[in-house]
Amino acid sequence: MARKKKEDTVADKLMDELLKDYSTPEEILGENGLLKQLGKRLIERALKGVLFGAK
Repeated sequence: MARKKKEDTVADKLMDELLKDYSTPEEILGENGLLKQLGKRLIERALKGVLFGAK
C-alpha cells in the first residue's frame, strides 16, 4: 500500500527557507552556525516573554 505524501507544514516551509542559504554541516551545526543562532534567539525571546510578560 503506497503512502500519501505528507503536505509540508508551515514549519517545513520555514525550515526550507532558513536552510536555502546554508550548504555545509559547519554552516548549520558549527560554533557560529544556524542551529546555535536559532537556539540563542529562541532563548532570548522566551526570556523576554517571561521577564516582560510579552506574548
